[in-house]
Amino acid sequence: MTAGFTVGEEMRTLVAILDTMRAPSDNEARKNAEKQYGIAKEKNPDFVVQALLHIVANGANFNEDQRQQASIFMRRLFIPDAMLEDEQNIVFSRCSQAVKETVATTLLNCLQTETLERVRKATGNALVTLAEQHIVPSDADGKRNEAAWPQLLTTVCSMCGSDDDVSKKVNAMEMLCELLPIYQETIKGIQRDMQLLLEQSFGHGDAKVRKSAVLLVLAMVLNYKAKDWKPLQPCLAVIVKVLENLAQLQANEHLTECLEQMTETCEYEAIFFKPQVKLLANLLVQIVGAKEQLDATPRSAALEFFITLAEQKPKMCMQQCPEFGSYLIKAAMDCMMEIEDSDGQDWANIMDDEEDDDDDELFKLGGEVIDRAIQALTIKKIGSSYFQAIGMYVQNTSDWRSPMSALSAVSEGVEYVEKAEHLDQLMELCLQHTTHAHMRVRAQSWHALSRIFADHREVTERWHPQYMAATLRGLEDPVLRVQTKNLGAFLYFGEALEPVVMENYAKDLLEKLVEKINKCNHRGVIEECITSIAVVAGSIEKEFRPYYDHIMPMLKNFIKNSSEEKETRLRGKAFECMSLFGVAVGKEKFTVDVTECMTSMLQQGSASTQLEKKNAVILTDYLKDAIERVAGVMEENMEPFLPALLFGGAHGSGYMQILDLAHAARQTEAGTITGDDDDEDELITLKNGAKVKTAYFREMADAAETVACLVSNSKKAFIPHVPKVCDGLMALFKIEDKSLRASLEADEVLNKCSEVWAAITGVLAKCDQLQTSQCVAKFIELNYPFLEQATDDADEVTMLAKGTAEVLCSVCPSSSMTAEKKAEYGDVTKYLQPAQMTQLYNLCETKLQECFKRREENLLKESEWRDGAEEDDVEGEKNTLDEMDDNHEAAVAVSQIIGALMQLNPDFYTQNLLGRTDAVIKTLLDPSKIASSVQAKDRQVIVNKNKILAYYIACDICEHLRERGTSMWPSFLEKLFADLQNVDYEVRHAASYFVYLAATVPGFEQYSENALTKMVHVLQSPTDFGKGAQSKYASCDDIKVAEDNLIAAVFALLANSVTLSSKNQNLWDSLLLPKLPLKNDTEVGASVIVKLLECFQAQRADILGEGQKRIPAICAVFAEAYKSSDSEDMDSQVKKVFSSFPTDFFQTTLKPNFKDTQWKKLEKLMKDPVVGA
Repeated sequence: MTAGFTVGEEMRTLVAILDTMRAPSDNEARKNAEKQYGIAKEKNPDFVVQALLHIVANGANFNEDQRQQASIFMRRLFIPDAMLEDEQNIVFSRCSQAVKETVATTLLNCLQTETLERVRKATGNALVTLAEQHIVPSDADGKRNEAAWPQLLTTVCSMCGSDDDVSKKVNAMEMLCELLPIYQETIKGIQRDMQLLLEQSFGHGDAKVRKSAVLLVLAMVLNYKAKDWKPLQPCLAVIVKVLENLAQLQANEHLTECLEQMTETCEYEAIFFKPQVKLLANLLVQIVGAKEQLDATPRSAALEFFITLAEQKPKMCMQQCPEFGSYLIKAAMDCMMEIEDSDGQDWANIMDDEEDDDDDELFKLGGEVIDRAIQALTIKKIGSSYFQAIGMYVQNTSDWRSPMSALSAVSEGVEYVEKAEHLDQLMELCLQHTTHAHMRVRAQSWHALSRIFADHREVTERWHPQYMAATLRGLEDPVLRVQTKNLGAFLYFGEALEPVVMENYAKDLLEKLVEKINKCNHRGVIEECITSIAVVAGSIEKEFRPYYDHIMPMLKNFIKNSSEEKETRLRGKAFECMSLFGVAVGKEKFTVDVTECMTSMLQQGSASTQLEKKNAVILTDYLKDAIERVAGVMEENMEPFLPALLFGGAHGSGYMQILDLAHAARQTEAGTITGDDDDEDELITLKNGAKVKTAYFREMADAAETVACLVSNSKKAFIPHVPKVCDGLMALFKIEDKSLRASLEADEVLNKCSEVWAAITGVLAKCDQLQTSQCVAKFIELNYPFLEQATDDADEVTMLAKGTAEVLCSVCPSSSMTAEKKAEYGDVTKYLQPAQMTQLYNLCETKLQECFKRREENLLKESEWRDGAEEDDVEGEKNTLDEMDDNHEAAVAVSQIIGALMQLNPDFYTQNLLGRTDAVIKTLLDPSKIASSVQAKDRQVIVNKNKILAYYIACDICEHLRERGTSMWPSFLEKLFADLQNVDYEVRHAASYFVYLAATVPGFEQYSENALTKMVHVLQSPTDFGKGAQSKYASCDDIKVAEDNLIAAVFALLANSVTLSSKNQNLWDSLLLPKLPLKNDTEVGASVIVKLLECFQAQRADILGEGQKRIPAICAVFAEAYKSSDSEDMDSQVKKVFSSFPTDFFQTTLKPNFKDTQWKKLEKLMKDPVVGA
């Protein structure tokens, strides 16, 4: 101790404070002790540090718990202290130099002499932090002066070599792992000593030492560059032996530690394991299957390492071990058999929204691994293993867990199944098991069905009779929780089913659901019945009117009578159902009930602050969605509710109050914020000293999202509130505090506020150009400086650029609008002056260059780290850059501003900026512009991402500049046409969308045949270009939307060229009409139908076919397209076409050639009034 430190009353007081802080029972006393300890640290850091050091070093006067606690508290003094007002306040930094030197010397002596393992370990942790933070800190370049404290490393290495005390040796080896990043160069210089240590440790008789040797090797791999860890790869064979031995010894804890560290190593350096992949795969499948010998924890860890290896290096795994996929599937299926063997009664008695199934963790992990395995290794490579496993397990009828595991595998893997015959087999399997003897198998079959419908909507068309028969039968299941699973599947089925087909089932199903609600007391069943009613209403819409008057009062009673907290979700679902009723029956019918519904929702929103946070979040989420739905129904009639919704009142806070940080601070102080676990929330200090919980920012983002919805739907009714709303938004846009702004950006508050502003300018643009101009100018004024200054944060650039583009685009009419609707917008060139256009474009170019530079700099750092890896180690594998590239997202957002500038003033853009855009596209499409030092695996990803960006810009040129932009087509057309057959669905999507747009531009016809040939090949070879062919994750919807755009492009080429259409007549029958209307990209789909209507009305012989044979097929497309999108223009034209036909034409020509569903749609269509008539 330094001179002046004495053990007296102050010391005894501090010891008492520390003892109180350790006591778990008296919460109030502990809080008071923590406060006193904080004061002591603030006022007298020298004393506190020395007092803790005295306790650590004085084993004679203090017990083990006190000394361990003192070591832990000592370590905390070396890092920023969250207990102090200034969180960057490091207590140790304020100590005198003499005290600092004493601490380093004394702690190191304690480490050497300590006999108690817990105290020694805590002391070692404190020493590592002391070295890392204070004595051997890193400089701005990340370098350390390792010579500043050589004694620490020397001491630890000496302890590692000692065999006198195994626990001391293990502690030292653990410390050495932590010291690797601090003394990296020094440790590299003693390679021979390290090699000797590893040899001795791997051969040591104690399992703890062998485990520590494994951890040390893995730590070196994590901390060394590839060329430095390569000599360690021969250790892998020994590591496998150690793992085998630990498993034989049933050393669960040691085995888990090793496997968890292997997983972490795999996430960064999976290639390290390449030489022993086959050996590892064999071992891992044995460990996972050793349920009689090992606990669940090491087996879970083994499966996690197994799947992580597959995810990081799928190609390597399959090359080194062709059976890798089948081993992994087997391991996952083994885990799914890990369910408690019981009659399931405990499971049956638990509600789905309650915590349950703790014993099923391995089952859940197994299912998750099936999903991850197929995603990583692809259905093409391991599909046979997947289907074989399902078949084998489902045939084992002696144990109910076996078919349940098979059905779980269906749930997790069906997303990747592409062939219709396979989907049909899975449907049959699931439906068969809805009547299985065991309740959990039945429940799992319903869950599997829900996943099939969610991922493959088209299945409902083939299977609805069998499914609905099973569903109605399943509503009589003796186990109520199984009934909830049944109804849960119906949600996905109902959303996918054609409305006219739903009408066939609506009456029987609704009667059954209402009866069940009135007679059943099971909250879960009632909740799902309400949701199912909402699904039916949302599907059949106007046909729901006969049921509305009966069911709506029932929902109102539910809300009035369900006041208990556990019924929160039930009330939320009732509001969800009410709002969907409004969507179904329309504004006129819903007007009678809307006031009562909105009043109830406002009251419930106010009461939510009295609920537990979990339930408050559930209710507010339901209310948010319901209010947005009601706004969509009522449109400008939402006006009476806007003041309360926006600015609050007797029913509580309004959305604009939520967007006020002063209000947020008051809510934080009152503790009424509906966030997640308190411990996960940070406190942000405002300029006035008030504090706001970060959980509140999520509420702010939700509030802004709802305000944007209110603006868009209430339209002119919202205009009186614009000044006050804009004032609230401006207060947020003006925030300069970096920490606060970063938090607002992270939770998308500013992004959502930009959407509100864009919604406002979008409404104003059609009625008040002066106010629109002022709003656009103010937004640019507020956000331009921040965008200009955002040089090192891609997320910030994305948020600001996206917001700017949305505001600018909102004041321009869409290219797909009719001339009449476009005229409502007036002269949009007035919103930005030429100088502003040029200034914004200049900034866009700068931001694009910064994005590319940042991305390459980040990758070059990785390349340096990877130096020494074999070339084939890094090629052909899945690449995280493919799915996580913040700089690409930022560049895309910036390009959206460029597109908006084209929209605002096409003539000025063409004359002054188009040439510069040409240069940008050429740069993006030139691979030589990518730094040569970027790794091959990353280079290809960048090439593809640059193509996507280039084609997005090309699409904007084509859409907004039309023939004015054709002069620069030669810059990219050759590559774009080649990319119509790019396996990457995003590249192909961008290229095909350009063709779709360009087909209507004069001068493109000369290229049409080339483009058509390439796209037809892709459409005729779905397996070669589909989900299974992707080198990155792609959802089923992603693939289907990309296919829709290809179909739209093929259609556009033929529809805009009689010559090309006449030469390719077969395409209308084999490829186009069977695929129309487009089901996934409904916006493009509506434009396709409008063009087809135009061709139909022009009596295009090439489209109608010989003898007009295609008229029934085309009319069937029109019937199916009606009300399939939000395009009123399309619906009006479809209705007028059918209204022009003679009466006998329907029965003689159309009905014999229509499917039942198409004919029913036509009958409904003919009952509707002509839109706009």
